[in-house]
Amino acid sequence: MFTTETLTVNFQKRLFELIRAKLDPDINLAKRIAELLHVGLDAAYKKISAARILDLIELHILLEAFELHYQDLEISSQRSRLTMLQFVPSIQSPCLAAYLQYLIKALQEVKPVLQGNLLLTLPSLSFFHLAYSPELTSFYAFLLQKHVLNLPDFKHRKFDLVQTDPTLLQLSQSLQEVYFKLPTTEIWQANVLGFLPKQLRYYQEAQLFVQPHTYSLLLDKYKQLLQHLEFEVGEGQKYNMHTAAKGAAFALYHHELVGGEQTMYAPLNSTAKVWIQTHGLQMLCTTDAHFTGPFYQNLLDLQAKSTYLSGQNEKLIAAFFGEERRELELNTKILGNL
Repeated sequence: MFTTETLTVNFQKRLFELIRAKLDPDINLAKRIAELLHVGLDAAYKKISAARILDLIELHILLEAFELHYQDLEISSQRSRLTMLQFVPSIQSPCLAAYLQYLIKALQEVKPVLQGNLLLTLPSLSFFHLAYSPELTSFYAFLLQKHVLNLPDFKHRKFDLVQTDPTLLQLSQSLQEVYFKLPTTEIWQANVLGFLPKQLRYYQEAQLFVQPHTYSLLLDKYKQLLQHLEFEVGEGQKYNMHTAAKGAAFALYHHELVGGEQTMYAPLNSTAKVWIQTHGLQMLCTTDAHFTGPFYQNLLDLQAKSTYLSGQNEKLIAAFFGEERRELELNTKILGNL
């Protein structure tokens, strides 16, 4: 079975193969790696064997030290291609805008040659869905920059609804627009709807909102989004939340237990492409048929074990969204008692 870890491990092993080829035979690889990464020999051996995965900064250090580039890690053959998203402006300060630009470009490129639905697995609602609300988008972007990317500027910052980033809002809107026109089959994983309300509740209780009314405003926006998503699921179709314009087909499955990374699978004219989001917002992409084939079979297996919701009985859909409504009601009661 191919997993996110499989692809990452193969990528890392390829890196150390290239490093070995550049080193003088008399130099001990593990000692050199330990010196560069400021770790012990045991840790160096684990990284070389891919028993311990490199983080993005360690990867950058090794590429720079051995004069390698991300493209050098691509498996060059007629059947395969492996690429890795490079954040800008620097590896120490990864940029959320780069991530959004990468996704926009990826979807735009597959749109003309897509054969069937784009298959998505999602551990939580993302920019694809949240972009209907600038307020929810701003909060989600703040969470990613503060807690996932760990940007220094966000370390001690509270969420300020007034200080929004217009560039991120525009990019998220562009991403949502191209997503809106693509037919998708989505497998929402466990707690897909619960992530954001729990973050909102935590921020409220920890007094991490600058404006006192932010919590109630974002709760209202999230309730509106849930109502719209429930309507889309019932119709099996995407609709613009503000204009009611009809978009592409929307097939939704839900798995109660499975978690994992955000992935995308695109069946194309003569091949297929897979994207896996791993280690924060790092993106791995491949067209290697030896990976995309088994990966697709895994998706079909996961789909078969999931509950199909689109266009189904209203009670089934209401039950799915009802659990989240109860959580929101709890949040509202907490707000009333403050």
